Amino acid sequence: MKSESFLKWFKKARTKIILPNIQRNFEWTEKQIEELFDSIYKGFPIGSFWIWNNKEAVKDIGAFEMILDYQTDTLTEKPIDKKEYKGKIAILDGQQRLTALNIGLYGTFDGKILYCQVEKNQIKKFKFKEKEEKGYGEEWKEVYVNCQKNETIEKKWTKELSRLRKNLEKLEIVLHYLDTDIEDTTLIFNRLNSKGTELTPAFLLFSKLISKSFANNKDKNDGNKENIRTIINTIINTINRQKAEIGTTIDYNFVIKASLFCSDPKEIKSVKIGKSFKDVSMEAMLESLISIKDNIEDLLTTLHNLGFYARTMQSRNAIIPLLYLIMKEALNLKTSKDKELVRYYMLSSFLKGKYGKSSDNVLNEIRNIINEHLNKKGKLERFDFKKDFLFNEKIGLKISDDDIENFMNLEYGNSKTLILLMFLCGYQKYNELHVDHLHAKKFFKSKKEFKKGINTTDDSFKEKKSIEKRNLIDKENKIRYKYPSKYHDVRNKYNQLANLSLLPGDENSTKNDKPLLDFLASVCQNDFNKHLIPPKTKLHLRYCKKFFEEREKLLIKQITRKLKRIIK
Repeated sequence: MKSESFLKWFKKARTKIILPNIQRNFEWTEKQIEELFDSIYKGFPIGSFWIWNNKEAVKDIGAFEMILDYQTDTLTEKPIDKKEYKGKIAILDGQQRLTALNIGLYGTFDGKILYCQVEKNQIKKFKFKEKEEKGYGEEWKEVYVNCQKNETIEKKWTKELSRLRKNLEKLEIVLHYLDTDIEDTTLIFNRLNSKGTELTPAFLLFSKLISKSFANNKDKNDGNKENIRTIINTIINTINRQKAEIGTTIDYNFVIKASLFCSDPKEIKSVKIGKSFKDVSMEAMLESLISIKDNIEDLLTTLHNLGFYARTMQSRNAIIPLLYLIMKEALNLKTSKDKELVRYYMLSSFLKGKYGKSSDNVLNEIRNIINEHLNKKGKLERFDFKKDFLFNEKIGLKISDDDIENFMNLEYGNSKTLILLMFLCGYQKYNELHVDHLHAKKFFKSKKEFKKGINTTDDSFKEKKSIEKRNLIDKENKIRYKYPSKYHDVRNKYNQLANLSLLPGDENSTKNDKPLLDFLASVCQNDFNKHLIPPKTKLHLRYCKKFFEEREKLLIKQITRKLKRIIK
């Protein structure tokens, strides 16, 4: 252990710093980096750093370079070649802080460089901004130092930044050195990371996997450590680069859990990422990761085309059993029949809340049920996706009549409402869709507003004669009818599915708080039909109670019909 000036040490060490493969990816946000620089400017300490001095162990386990230019949607890690380990400094603890300082001083965050706002010769705040040739005016100063142009902190930083430079020079850091082997180092690493930005269970598993593989049989597993990290990063990067086309992103936790689920059940007993990893097999996970890499892009693209993406995908864990069934050739996304069954599965999973807080238990149960059909060669025998999976009573995915009736209680703001309306209205892609009220929400805020809405609709009704041609109201429907809908009968129902529909962005902006009569008179016939308005039903606000009842019946009928068509 020794104490050093941070700036003096970092200027010499930063190009030599490497990160062992047991390390997680860089996870800090722009704000966290900005706050770190603010703390240094104010003279706060930044803690100690742990260096792993066992060069052979570091070489065995593998390492990658510290990031300089960070992209949030891409894991930009460069592995260290085995010939390049000489003179390197392996950081065991403190890589998030060191990488943050490296990015802020010499690199970029999503193409932006670090600036500071100066006011009366004092730094007011730090902020990542796009680099401008003309700058942002005198109040904004670049913190960024371009090493390629031989710039240095001493030469570039003006007097306004001199306090920051002095604090970096005065900043004393404590360096701890370890000469332990891989197994002991992994244990220390995991304990060190129980504080600060907590290591996820997936990364704990990942670090222990690497340690275990080399402690048990170094020669046999040599190379797997880099393959696993490279494969996982490839999977994540492939998907996240295509967020626009696929509609969702994935992370380390998802990939690790999916690989556990898809692994040989004889090698890996559970998908639960706990604190004990005695049953985990490196080889089994590697095999499943390769399969996931080969299939996940097609699966997510298919789901996106069916209407399931980030906004409508309540739990990405629902994807995992599908990956396994594709891997076992029990599901073929090239056939329209299997695609429709996948639609049913995703609808049921989300609408019935299958993957909630206990999703690990659900995944284990599903995995065990599927694996009952495995033969000695590890292939599925006599397995039917619809009968043995969708309609298996133990799994509980079949949507019953009672379930459909319960769906009618879904309210505005619930993500399940969007999922169901997209299915009902025939939309498969988001395209700026909005859930909105048919009878305007403002009319149900109070009894006074409700009566005011009825008067507004009265005035509108006199002008909307053409709406009668669509057989939506009776010709004898006149405004002098008695007031049949009472406010207390409808004040809760207005916010439920019977009064909700999907509107494209342009249609939603024109509707605003219009009465239903006004709105329906302004839409084209095709859009009109998508709103599923019950025929021969009075649309005046004063008859909204009956409208809600009739539309609920229509929605139940439509859901039942569409589901039967899928599973026939």
